Amino acid sequence: MISFWATLRHCTLSSHAVMQYRSVVVQSIMTSFWDTLHYYKYSSYAARSAKQIQNWLDKCTDKHPECTKPRSSILPKRLILLDNRRNGERLIEVKQLQDAYPRYLALSYRWGEKKNFETLSSNLSKMESRIPHDQLPRTIKDAFHLARLLNFQYIWIDALCIVQKSDEWKTEAAKMGDVYANAALVIAAMASRGVDDGLFVKHKAFSQKEKDEFHHIMRTCRTMTQKQWHERIKRFYPLLCRGWAFQERLLARRIVHLTIMELIWECTEDRWCECGDEAQSIGLSGKINNLNSALNNTRDDPDPEKTRLMWRECVKSFSKRDLTQLDDRLFAINGIASYIRGPNPDAYLNLYHHGLWTDALPWDLLWYCDPTSDFESTKSSRSPSYSWASVDCGIEWPSCNHWLPEEKFSIAISTGTCIEFRSKSNEKSTGARICVVDKVESDSLTITSRMTPVRVIAEKEVERQQNSLKCSWLVQNADSDGLQTLPFYPDIKLDAETLSKSVPYYYVEIVGMEEESAARQAGLIIRRIPEVNNDQPIRYERVGMAGDLSCNHIVGSSLGWLRGEEKRTIVLT
Repeated sequence: MISFWATLRHCTLSSHAVMQYRSVVVQSIMTSFWDTLHYYKYSSYAARSAKQIQNWLDKCTDKHPECTKPRSSILPKRLILLDNRRNGERLIEVKQLQDAYPRYLALSYRWGEKKNFETLSSNLSKMESRIPHDQLPRTIKDAFHLARLLNFQYIWIDALCIVQKSDEWKTEAAKMGDVYANAALVIAAMASRGVDDGLFVKHKAFSQKEKDEFHHIMRTCRTMTQKQWHERIKRFYPLLCRGWAFQERLLARRIVHLTIMELIWECTEDRWCECGDEAQSIGLSGKINNLNSALNNTRDDPDPEKTRLMWRECVKSFSKRDLTQLDDRLFAINGIASYIRGPNPDAYLNLYHHGLWTDALPWDLLWYCDPTSDFESTKSSRSPSYSWASVDCGIEWPSCNHWLPEEKFSIAISTGTCIEFRSKSNEKSTGARICVVDKVESDSLTITSRMTPVRVIAEKEVERQQNSLKCSWLVQNADSDGLQTLPFYPDIKLDAETLSKSVPYYYVEIVGMEEESAARQAGLIIRRIPEVNNDQPIRYERVGMAGDLSCNHIVGSSLGWLRGEEKRTIVLT
């Protein structure tokens, strides 16, 4: 009996092993079949794409000297060697190469929801010997194929060139801005939702209206609201929604977007598309309204006012994008922060503070959350509450989209912050008030200003004609029964339950134009943080921005909230 049951168990296990083996074989055959079908289907398109990209690359190399210069001396630790002699790919450390500045291609893409193939500490030695091509997702395989068609010997792909889930990740991820900036060419998988979608997308016929919208989105999507991003961008332009891809695009010397419609080329000095309609359809020629070129112009001429406008434009676009790890919010734009102050590296080290610039304070404090965003009930602890990095939504700054007859300022790069320019120019002549920033510490900001208690009310409860930024909330002086109000843009989710809690809110003046006018007043709404012990100074957290920042020359109602209030020291955390 024992031998019978042992024999039966052995046969059962053997049968199970055979089934497993068959499953693996079938899966391998099917994978090979679909890969073969994919390359058969898109091989001619890949060849045509490579020919067009090569033409653009040759043209750029011949005519654009600025595009040929490496932007820094920082290189990645590893590259992927496309070894045609051995008919394979393998990782190689850059320090082993004879060329001090190897010419390489970099891939910008979305990992997506499915698991990506990664280099880990456990398989690093094997990856240095040979990368298992058959185990790679389609987008990476396509990138290898295109790189070979373009005669690149090296390619950089984050999942393979950085050892994931290791101490190395932070060090190498901090270099990502330089990695994309120094790549001879960046390939952007604009239409791929995930790493299995592939690089090459079959195009369909589009109407002229659709083409015009396509070009408009590729150029100006950074100005859209959070709601527009989610409704219009994610379906056809998924890479535009990836947070890390923003600096990959902006810092690249040359980048080609493989989109649902056509190839689009962007470089430091020009912009081209396959249809040839881009310059006509979006009204640009050369550097005009090319964010990449604007960034380089700002870096070459680092005027403080120009720099702060450029930075805010970058934050506005970046903040609307998605991050798998929300704590990467500052990390994923760090390359732009260091690059924009490149000619003076000490400025980045000494002036950059949680996504704000200390030489742009207090103006940088006037950021506000895009009202179309979804809000959380609490703020993230990753950054101080006065930093835009403490929220996970689209960020805006009060701005003016048209020329002002009395306060002319350049809007060549970005819309200007009207209240900033006007109050600075009128600080002495008209008594404009600007709060004083006394101290900047690692996780706190000390300012001297006036403050007063306020209550928060829904806008529909009060008749309001001058709500220029279309918010849903207002603040009203808590000690007055009058209808003097200011639009309020909260950083957190507000509802009846939140407002019913007996936590007092305060308005802190950041800037005020005239003593008696509610027009062009801006400040922060804060609330007190409970003390851990009595020895600590009173600290406050920001919960929003309030202000009437209309660029129209309207006198506005009288706002006497702060009349008689003495200036005091306020610590924000």
